[in-house]
Amino acid sequence: MSGVGDVPEKLEELLKPVWNRQQSLTLIRNDEEAIALGYEAIVHNTHQTMNWDERILVVYSPSLAQARNGLSHRLDNAEQALLSLTPDRGRGKRQYRDLNSLQSEVKSILKKHGVDGLLNVSYISEEEQRTIRGYGDRPCRIEKTIRYVLQVERNEEAIRKARLIMGWRLYVTNAPESKLSLVRAVNVFRKSPVIERNISRLKGHPLGVSPLYVRREDHACGMIRLLTIALRVLTLFEHVLRKNLHTSGESMSGLYAGNPKRQTSKPTTERLLKAFEYINMSIVELPEQMIHHITPLSELQKHILSLLSLSPSLYEGLELPLNTS
Repeated sequence: MSGVGDVPEKLEELLKPVWNRQQSLTLIRNDEEAIALGYEAIVHNTHQTMNWDERILVVYSPSLAQARNGLSHRLDNAEQALLSLTPDRGRGKRQYRDLNSLQSEVKSILKKHGVDGLLNVSYISEEEQRTIRGYGDRPCRIEKTIRYVLQVERNEEAIRKARLIMGWRLYVTNAPESKLSLVRAVNVFRKSPVIERNISRLKGHPLGVSPLYVRREDHACGMIRLLTIALRVLTLFEHVLRKNLHTSGESMSGLYAGNPKRQTSKPTTERLLKAFEYINMSIVELPEQMIHHITPLSELQKHILSLLSLSPSLYEGLELPLNTS
């Protein structure tokens, strides 16, 4: 469940028995590695005439907690960025005269550093008067200007709660425990980024299952099955190449057009295919012969084929010898 709406409050409520040592936790393993702790609760839901039970899985992930351990660093950076918006008066230092634009910038900084609700920001208006001497037919006048100054304080209670729930997530399912246990549910969900990435490949570039300009159901079904086969090829290529790179302990360069020296040990199939973008075959038909010519493979392209355990002859064989009719 995403951490928006009433989910943080629901998570805090479900964690109270854990903090009070009233709820035991199950150790969740992936093979021999301990990956999480958790327990589950049953929630009864009603909507109009429908009634159903949901299992809410309350799970703690040490790796997720470690990834979010930079809270103090984010708070420090956010405070510094906020205070720099309203510096002391001085030549060349921008002063905010409009409160709405300042508030918009504050919201942007809080969101950028992920500390919204953890810092309390107050706005103080300072008025400055300046006497302008009269000149010619212009009378002497007093000019008033207003600038805004920020005061930033840490919401210690909110920060304390944020630290307590750090690494905890809620998962929800209506599958029965006999079909999907707590341990299995967590292990299945850990694979979801890979599945979701491949589904996005299927829907977008380079396969593009949507939109389907077909009217018949069997045509749509056939198109999806065909593209699913192509998706499996994309995934297989990526898996084989990354596995061979890992085995040899090397990284690849030359795949990034703007930075040819940049190296990666986990290239995507899309980027690998892009390395073959400028290959061409030319066929010249003459009265008594047909000439085929293909663009020679670069060293990078040959290296990619070797990492895929493919012979360059698969490509070079396309350049047929001269044929006489």
